[in-house]
Parts: sequence; structure tokens; C-alpha cells
Amino acid sequence: MFISHFKDAFDRFAEKYKILITILPFVFLVGTYFCPPEMYDRFSFTHKVLFCLFFLYWLNRWQNYIPKWIDTLATLSFGVFFLHYFFVLFVRGLGYKFLHQEIPGNVFTWTASYVLVMVLTMLAVLLAKKVLGKWSRYIIGA
Repeated sequence: MFISHFKDAFDRFAEKYKILITILPFVFLVGTYFCPPEMYDRFSFTHKVLFCLFFLYWLNRWQNYIPKWIDTLATLSFGVFFLHYFFVLFVRGLGYKFLHQEIPGNVFTWTASYVLVMVLTMLAVLLAKKVLGKWSRYIIGA
């Protein structure tokens, strides 16, 4: 909200310090992994705040080049936020049903679970928008 209120001032600041806005988030991200445990929270918070500035600057610069699928995801994001947990539970339930245990934790299964949950959730939101019409905004936020 602060950046939105002072958008013009932030744009001038970001253009002047675009190198720092680009590099510092990654420096603190790497620093988070190498910092002493008592400094972890400070580094983690700082890198997240810096990434907010990074994304605000670079997404604003590239707004004309954003692919259609990202625009669709942004449009459906609030509904995805509300519904995704049900699909996470569904995928976990599938794991228990077919594997009789938790889904093993590795990059492949995390990626597959992420893609499956996102696709199912987005399809559910699109279906809800089609079925509920203007009322979908009140029920699922999309």
C-alpha cells in the first residue's frame, strides 16, 4: 500500500537504483543460507522485502511482454488461493490410496503435485465462474 501511494516516487527511485534493486535480493537470498542461525530471521525478512521491490520494478518494466497464461493466472489467483487447499488434500488422498503412505518428497513429486494442484484448481475456478456467473466473485472470489 505504501508503494502504491508513492508510486511515482518509487518509480524514480527504482530507475535510479535499478542495479541495486536487481542484485540485492539475490545477495540476501544467498546470505540467508550462509548466515548464522541467530541472523536467519533478519536475512530472510530482508530478502523477502527486497524481492517485493525487485518484482514491482521488473514486472512494471515488462508489463507489455507478460505472457497470456500469467495474465490468466493473475485473474484467477484469488479463487486459486481459496480453493487450492482442497486440491492439495485431494492429491495427498490419492497418494495414500495408491501408495498407502505419504507421497515421497523429492523434486519430481513436488513438481508433479504443484502442476496437478494448479491445473485442477484453475479448472475448478473457471468452471465455477462459468456456472455461477457474476455470483462467483462472492462465493470463491473470482
